[in-house]
Amino acid sequence: MKRPGRDSLSATSSRPSGNVAPTMLVTVLLALPASAQLQLVPEETQHVFVGQPQEIRLMWRNPTGKPVVAELKWRLFQVSSATKLPLSEAQSWKKLEVLPGQTVLETLTLTLPEVRAATRFELRWEHAGSTSVIGYPQDLLKRLPPLALHDPDKQLSVLHEAEESPQLIVVWATELPERVEERVKDGLPAVWIKPTPAAVVRRIGRGVVVETPVSSMAGWPDSPWAQLNLVKFAELALEPERLRLPADRQTA
Repeated sequence: MKRPGRDSLSATSSRPSGNVAPTMLVTVLLALPASAQLQLVPEETQHVFVGQPQEIRLMWRNPTGKPVVAELKWRLFQVSSATKLPLSEAQSWKKLEVLPGQTVLETLTLTLPEVRAATRFELRWEHAGSTSVIGYPQDLLKRLPPLALHDPDKQLSVLHEAEESPQLIVVWATELPERVEERVKDGLPAVWIKPTPAAVVRRIGRGVVVETPVSSMAGWPDSPWAQLNLVKFAELALEPERLRLPADRQTA
């Protein structure tokens, strides 16, 4: 894998108001004074795109009875199963002051190096814990086949509709239009994004519909997890032989 140069890395900070196999591991180390006793609040793994500025959430807690002022610095490493390769020198980030018993939300804006596949990153903070991040290439949607779309609210505007011979229809609507259902009956598979509690796969005539909840598309289109979900459901609709589906009694 090509080693990113130092000019491919950048990070800034701001304070807002408010399971993929890794191919390599990236670590950021934070230099804190040993006496600081600042703690990083654990969060779920964050999913971001590489090659462009992305916000990494960080919640810091001061569990002591005294104010803590910490000089924060980070350094980026690329880690494989055998090596830990530094990609930058230690860089000063900010001075953070946290009052006694207080928890604050900070945002590290970081541009991760380009990767070809899902890559697990880990932000390791000295004396304070770690943050898990998975980075994805920006071309995830290229895995979709030629599409037809039914999207009355323009939720799928980042997708391009094929001029002819679509292999899949993607629907984002509360109801399945009759004309779409007829196309599915004729054998065109569909992914239907709708208000539903769970994903369901069913046959309609000669076609297959994968019904997926709107919640699976949370953060669309900026969320790589949402894009991966769409790709996954599209693959399922295109390859229904992976499942043994009961015939729909009304349409079989």
